[in-house]
Amino acid sequence: MQPTFNPDRNGLKKDWVILDKTVQYTGRYSIGDVVFLTSPGNPDMKLIKRIVALEGDAVRPRRGLEEGVGNWGWKIGMDHNGYIKIPRGYCWVESDESFRGMDSNTFGPIPLGLVESRVAYVIWPPERLHAVERKLPKVGRVLKSHGFTFDIQEADDAQLITLLSK
Repeated sequence: MQPTFNPDRNGLKKDWVILDKTVQYTGRYSIGDVVFLTSPGNPDMKLIKRIVALEGDAVRPRRGLEEGVGNWGWKIGMDHNGYIKIPRGYCWVESDESFRGMDSNTFGPIPLGLVESRVAYVIWPPERLHAVERKLPKVGRVLKSHGFTFDIQEADDAQLITLLSK
């Protein structure tokens, strides 16, 4: 999850984080939350990823080397515009760096039951003490099930806009 965590690429300084386990019981996940989860392919492996889409939303997976993925190892219904609807009880998670690690672009949507907690704060090293920010996906990646989508005004500044219905 670099650069969100462990921005020191030489690996000498590792971030320590505080996990908020209440989301596991309340189910109050939000798009942009960073979460701690069990890998869907290996129950002994833990992952930290960012939620990009929730149940009922439609997401456009990353494609090709320029977006960080090659061939998908999973199959799920995709519409003619390349969007995948996230099934009930599932979410779509991704790494912050598209070319690193395994995420939903590799293993598909994951059950929300695999999400153990939300990463709330970085507490170590002391100079990096801060709350973990929620970051919204880039324009066109997610269509919200309740009539919203994301639009970008600037590279890192996202806002919700209402979709026009016909």
